Amino acid sequence: MRQIAVLSLLLAAALAASYWTWTADVKEAPKSGDTKVALYAATEDELQKLHWESKELSVDVERRKDARGAYSWVDATERKEKKEAKAPPKPPAAEGEEIDPAEPAEPTPTAEPAAPIPEPAAEAPKEIETKHTSFRGGDAADTLWKDFAPLHALRELVIPAGADLATFGLAEPSAKVTVTRGGTTQEIEIGGETYGAKDRYIRTNGKVYLLAQDTTRALEFASTRLVERRVQPFVEDKLDRIDATLPDGRSLGLVQTNKDDKEKAFWAKADAPTDKYSAGDAWVTKLLKLSVRLYAEEPAAPLTSRLTWVATSEGESWKVELLSSTSDPIEWFIRSEYDRALVTLTPTQASVAVSELEELLQ
Repeated sequence: MRQIAVLSLLLAAALAASYWTWTADVKEAPKSGDTKVALYAATEDELQKLHWESKELSVDVERRKDARGAYSWVDATERKEKKEAKAPPKPPAAEGEEIDPAEPAEPTPTAEPAAPIPEPAAEAPKEIETKHTSFRGGDAADTLWKDFAPLHALRELVIPAGADLATFGLAEPSAKVTVTRGGTTQEIEIGGETYGAKDRYIRTNGKVYLLAQDTTRALEFASTRLVERRVQPFVEDKLDRIDATLPDGRSLGLVQTNKDDKEKAFWAKADAPTDKYSAGDAWVTKLLKLSVRLYAEEPAAPLTSRLTWVATSEGESWKVELLSSTSDPIEWFIRSEYDRALVTLTPTQASVAVSELEELLQ
């Protein structure tokens, strides 16, 4: 009996010690965020430029500043091999169809002595097509900038001396990111992906790290992921007012009443803010669907102003001008303070926005 009691006490003591050790480890274990490694020190203001370089793509991302504040700007150059147009094969003559005597008939093959096989001709270099675009960066570009100020790796990898870097895709890196900060540059080689998680192996300053999969993805697909598509920054439920003006001077001021209550919010004329204006409500919905299609160069021929509006929220306002070309077919453009550039948009949406405002102001 006494032996059982002693064994019970020893077991209880062992369990208590195990519990204490386990809980102590949990309390002292570092948080997941603390395990990340900063590859350099930099604030958003100290960061100057990010450059991505691969066989198919060059991308520059930088922060610019004007009287309206700071914004991201992206230059991207894509390179693709030009595909050679192949002549369609000539269809065989149909049964009973006479062969044009002007066309030489194919000679009947005859047995000839085997000729020596010629050396294969050197392959002509592939013709490369390049496409360059410049555009204002959207929210994804702003997030990218923050992620690189500074850039954190998931962890550093200890690679044995003489290890085959091809295992990590770093013998011949697929791309390189150059970070410019404070007048200095740092190159980061981009390697392969881990199995499953698809995190990226990278190398910088002679060390190998593991980088979260999405960190460089926006740079790799900059032309689609970083572009700003809005022509002004406000979503509808944040807007207080829209003031629209036609070239002949006719104007319409609309205010959003009860904007903080989605169920009760409505648009009204500025001089009658308590009276719902259904036609104006519908027009605002169409106006806010206007979005950037492409960032464009200034055309040689002058553009015609068709509609100007100012969007206001919490005392902040942005001006947007809708323009059209004099060419046939008509092309539509927007020049906005927010995009800092001329952009194109879908013709149907643009023409409807103008025609319906003209009807409202008749």
